[in-house]
Amino acid sequence: MECTKTLFDTAPRVAVEAAGSPQHVHRTLSNIPHDIFIIIVFLLWDRGPRDHHFPTTASHVCRTWRYYALGTPSFWSTLRFIQFDPERTIQKYKTWLTRTLPDFPLDITIGQRPFQAASVKHAKAIMRLIMPHVGRWRSLQVDPVPVKILRFIFDRWGSAGAPMLEVLKVFGKGVWSTGAELRSSKWRMKLSIKTQAPCLRELDIRALPLSDLAEGFNTRLQVLRLTHPNLRIAGADANVNLVHLILKNHRKLRALSISSDIYIYASAFKTRIPVTPEQPLSRVSHSALTEITVHLPSAYQTRILESLDLPNLWYILTPERLEEPQPLVLLPIISRHRPFPNLVSLHLQPNNIIDDGGGYRRDPLNKKYLDDLEGGLQGLLNLRALTFTQVDLDGGWPLLCLGGLALRLND
Repeated sequence: MECTKTLFDTAPRVAVEAAGSPQHVHRTLSNIPHDIFIIIVFLLWDRGPRDHHFPTTASHVCRTWRYYALGTPSFWSTLRFIQFDPERTIQKYKTWLTRTLPDFPLDITIGQRPFQAASVKHAKAIMRLIMPHVGRWRSLQVDPVPVKILRFIFDRWGSAGAPMLEVLKVFGKGVWSTGAELRSSKWRMKLSIKTQAPCLRELDIRALPLSDLAEGFNTRLQVLRLTHPNLRIAGADANVNLVHLILKNHRKLRALSISSDIYIYASAFKTRIPVTPEQPLSRVSHSALTEITVHLPSAYQTRILESLDLPNLWYILTPERLEEPQPLVLLPIISRHRPFPNLVSLHLQPNNIIDDGGGYRRDPLNKKYLDDLEGGLQGLLNLRALTFTQVDLDGGWPLLCLGGLALRLND
């Protein structure tokens, strides 16, 4: 009996008559239009295993599909060096690159596995393949690799321009290691982003030396993430100065993340946070920033936020892009300076302080901070969500000030 089947439910409904004859099915598949073929490939590609390249499979279905696949440059423009022995992959990618247009952008990932043995040999082979195409790199991600490999990659890159590069992610060796492996290296990433990557939009640097990283970026940078465990022991004012330097130099920045958390064992963070005399606080304004992440000790975070005027800030987030709970000590700051008038959501929790033994305890001034709840909320004209976590509301009297504010809150 003749029936009708669909290739998948979420794509446009392309009916394929599945008669008893395989030749009939083959003819039907061959008649699928090019735009429907593109939808099929991208949907099934996303659902398949990470290391499975579905366009290669599709190119073997029939002559028409092979013609479509080989004529679509985007199918062959993602190069991922994640195999223990990348030699066969390199040979395959040489063929892939012939199927892309001379000016078609490339997305490149250099993983850890190729460098667990014969590391320099593999690094040389990878760079020989991709360096002739540096002018069309669109994104480059380097996962945690040995320092000598990282140095080799950037030395080979040298001063060659990457005019199409929009995303650069470099993860140092300490990202997935123990605290003992976080020893500083004398090597510094020599890269003039301003001249080598003038179109860079997103920069993510983790567990690499932060010296000079805040300077020299191009004015087009919109997303910046800096992660290093030393930020935790640098002191509040050093972190304030770092944030100020970044915001002064990059006026188009829309999202900034400063974090000391890089997925290492907790033992690496047992060093006590230094307590240094705070310097007089200067303020910096930045009108483009809409998201900020300050994943540092609470005292550092508060000190940084207290020093900023961000009129278009919407969210204060965690590195996982969840809403970051803010200590109640932030309320007097919001009430006094009104630094975030367009904040959309605010999550409050009790403030903690460090006791003489180095541990944490609740700040006895938490109830006093709540006195500024009304003044703080008056400065948040676009607030749509207000959340309290473990906050002692003392019978609910601080909530009496909500009044008309509740009419514009969603939560």
